[in-house]
Amino acid sequence: MRIILLALIFFTSLAPASAGLGRVLKLFDLKSENEYKGQNIARPNKVDKLKVVFISQANLYLDQVKNFQIPQLESLDSFSPYTNEFVEEPFFKVLMPQAQEMLKKPLVAAPDENSKIIFKQSQLLLQEAIREIVMSIEEEPVDMVIFTGNSVYSNNQFDFFIDILDDLDKFRISHYELIGPNELKGSKKIERYIEDKFYLLKTKNTNFLVLNNVDDVVIPNKIPEEANEQYIWLKTTLLELSENEAFNDTIILSYYPLSQRTLKLINRFDKIKLKFVLNSNKGEIKLDEDSKFLFKHSSEPKVLDLPSLSWYPCAYTIMTRDEFGKFHIEEKQVDLKDIQKLAREKLTKD
Repeated sequence: MRIILLALIFFTSLAPASAGLGRVLKLFDLKSENEYKGQNIARPNKVDKLKVVFISQANLYLDQVKNFQIPQLESLDSFSPYTNEFVEEPFFKVLMPQAQEMLKKPLVAAPDENSKIIFKQSQLLLQEAIREIVMSIEEEPVDMVIFTGNSVYSNNQFDFFIDILDDLDKFRISHYELIGPNELKGSKKIERYIEDKFYLLKTKNTNFLVLNNVDDVVIPNKIPEEANEQYIWLKTTLLELSENEAFNDTIILSYYPLSQRTLKLINRFDKIKLKFVLNSNKGEIKLDEDSKFLFKHSSEPKVLDLPSLSWYPCAYTIMTRDEFGKFHIEEKQVDLKDIQKLAREKLTKD
């Protein structure tokens, strides 16, 4: 596979790159060992090397998973699967309780064939991405894989999604999931698969703060009257990191961009060494050029959108940190040339 890596150094803004190219974004330009020789400059303290893979918008869809069909009613005008108004229909009243409960679940329509998402190839893309990640550990260990939302087309596919991740488990590669809108669609309770919707991951003196802004608000409108569990947890966690782990790198993940209220709370803890804020709803790798205006942190955090696996460029993100604390972000296209060509054509037509 032809992988083109474009090195970009962020001092002021992100330089434009050609669409679809694999990219390495060198966000913190620390000097190499040779550059320090003969100069009166202190070397940065060495840190543990880090490698984390982010997979966004996998949209796994399998034909054998049947979605619920809209029942035949005398008047479709009376049918609303999201408000359950059809419960008064004669057909519904004669059903067994189990069938009634199933029909009360929101219905999931079939995928739009004209969408830029290549649903029929989503399984192959996910399997190949997992294979590439597993193969890469021969050269460099992977600390964890984080799926950043819309991993499935609906939660009806989640059992198959877990089966595909079995190779990660075999090679003892930790993996974690965020919820996106698709995880909430379907007939199953997502809590069966993703127990915690917001949490803190710690590895190699690095903190990953995972937030849920899909089916919950991080910061309610009225505080303290409407303070929810996530807000209380986030405030407590930020205080803990600020007081005890201010020198450790911190990365925040959420599906949608953070709200102004959430940014305001984070800025109250400007001692935290915040490096990145990652979002995944847009499906293309992009640096927010206004990042420097959003935060008060001296670490100059970057807001970065992550690429989609299920539409062009059909890529996942590799974040590495070297022993001097220098971060590299690589957009890695999956090595399936025919599917890449199809995805590009669909994106052009969309």
